[in-house]
Amino acid sequence: HLQKAYNTNKAAFKAEHWVIDPTTGTYNVEKIRRECPENITTSEWDKYIEFWNDPRNIARAAQNRQNRAKSTIISRQGSRSLARLRDEMVI
Repeated sequence: HLQKAYNTNKAAFKAEHWVIDPTTGTYNVEKIRRECPENITTSEWDKYIEFWNDPRNIARAAQNRQNRAKSTIISRQGSRSLARLRDEMVI
């Protein structure tokens, strides 16, 4: 249940719960840990926090943020893949 909800809505899930503390300008991990959503067990919540706080994932997110900022191409194809669009055009 939780994995499916997380996989389909990762960005919104993280944006809702992984919030920068306005007083310090950083993530307050202990505050985030205390504000565990009701529908998630404490052990699952701790796993998400550990994943989000892993230096490798932080570095990957920063690199992806830089890559997205450099992109000048705007995709307007929606959720359909290019292969699917191509197949639909042939028919």
